[in-house]
Amino acid sequence: MADLFIETRHEGDVAFMTLGGEARLELCETLRSRAGSLLDAGAKHLVVDVEALGFVDSASTGVLVEMRRKAVAKGGDLTFVRSTARFRRRLADMGLGDQFAFAASEVDALAALGRGRKGPTPPAPGSRPSSRG
Repeated sequence: MADLFIETRHEGDVAFMTLGGEARLELCETLRSRAGSLLDAGAKHLVVDVEALGFVDSASTGVLVEMRRKAVAKGGDLTFVRSTARFRRRLADMGLGDQFAFAASEVDALAALGRGRKGPTPPAPGSRPSSRG
């Protein structure tokens, strides 16, 4: 039986969580606590990477529903990224598939929120890089 791996980071009002291993009843409080800490620290939007999540039971799914409810109450939402077909099927089988947003990557999730990653601005089409002498 594998443990639940949770990695988090916070960027403004968006919090990112990466879940791996097994999300099961015995570990629900850990998941609830970590997500709650992010929301208490000012996050409104939760972007949750579930690609490495090998197993999720109904109790842990309930925590994910609770996380989304709390994010929505703050004016945000919860988006799953890199979800597997098995994960989506699990949610659909429980009648929850249409309650969540899904994105292929964190970049896509941020774009859906109307944000992009900060970084260098690409040059405009047809422009040349400036040279300094």
